[in-house]
Amino acid sequence: MGNDRAVFVVVVLGACFHARPPDVLTAPWSADRLAEDGATVAAPASWDMDESAAIAFALAHSPMAADRRDQEAVAEARIGAAKQLTNPELHLGQTTEEDLLVGEQTRFVVAFRVFPDNPWLVDARIAQARAGHDAERAVTTTAVRALAAQISQLYAQLAFGEATRAILVQERAVLDERRRVLAEQLVHSTAIRLEVILAEQDAMANQTTISAIDLASERQRAQLARLIGIPPGQIWKPVLDLAAEQRVRTGLDRAALEARALARPELAELAARARAADASAYQEKTKRLPWIDSLQVERSVRDNTEWAASASITLPLFSLNAGRIAAAEAERHHHAARRERLATDTIRQVDDAVALVEATGKRAHELAALIGPTSAELATLFAAEKAAAVSDPVKLLLLEERNVRAQRATLDAAYDHRLAVIALEALVGGAL
Repeated sequence: MGNDRAVFVVVVLGACFHARPPDVLTAPWSADRLAEDGATVAAPASWDMDESAAIAFALAHSPMAADRRDQEAVAEARIGAAKQLTNPELHLGQTTEEDLLVGEQTRFVVAFRVFPDNPWLVDARIAQARAGHDAERAVTTTAVRALAAQISQLYAQLAFGEATRAILVQERAVLDERRRVLAEQLVHSTAIRLEVILAEQDAMANQTTISAIDLASERQRAQLARLIGIPPGQIWKPVLDLAAEQRVRTGLDRAALEARALARPELAELAARARAADASAYQEKTKRLPWIDSLQVERSVRDNTEWAASASITLPLFSLNAGRIAAAEAERHHHAARRERLATDTIRQVDDAVALVEATGKRAHELAALIGPTSAELATLFAAEKAAAVSDPVKLLLLEERNVRAQRATLDAAYDHRLAVIALEALVGGAL
């Protein structure tokens, strides 16, 4: 008897739930292998990536993309869960009755109980799960747009940062020459020490700015690698296209952009959440009606066989479920109203974004139109003055510095325009 009890305890304990231990964390991916959902994915043909290649790679391998795939899989699985019906029950047992005439009698009972699911309730539950899945897909689209915009912004920052650094290096050469000339003039007492100190301060500010750009570039590359999903330790290179980044976009079709923006995924998400709340309200309304909770057929055997049938019905006598219905309908109204407000605000956002793109584009175009002829004229002037051995070369060098700064201002204007374009493209969902 003791051995049987021990075996029973072992069997019961063996059937108990045991939490699955977390997977052992290993080293990150190697440079020649990309792991995704347990499968091995071939590395790209080249780790030199332009903006479009980086976005495409990110959609397949970034942490955000993997997380959104998991979220959508959960929502899709809930659709299958909503379709499941309630299992029936089988009752087996025996009862003992004491009869004064015949003594103790035993009756064997077998009962089969079915729980009929309300078909309207099931349909609404499935509709709610499908609406939840649609909402998650819309969230994914929103996240994809945001990810693409972040990558585009970082590529723009790297491209304009690299161009700005080149201009600053130009400026540094001019500053070094001014320091050299002033040092010579100081020896011959044709310059004062203050002029030399000012030149040194300008050179220090120039070098500080270059160092800040280099540091920002390192951070931007690291952020890009994380967003894109580059394997840790993998050497890669962002391919920058400054000419494309500087392209000015004007004359936009505001009406067409507004129509595109009204298809933004945030609006689709709110519409899906309103449908889910509507389905929830319908489920609560079905509970107002009487419904069969269970049907049971019972067979009992003693000296003879007896059959019995019974049903259990919910009667909404004390509550018509008004509270839960009101809560679900309030939630539906909340999502529908938010969608309407967001649609109105979206039009306003498009108008503001288009105005900003137009304004920054006009400014970038005007500065670029001014700097071209001015730079050519100054180049001619520099050559003529140097050939004539000008008596005051410091003034000429100061003029060169101002020209370099004007080029940087033009670059800054183009950068502002590019950021405005990226923001508008993220809003309308695609290239302008």
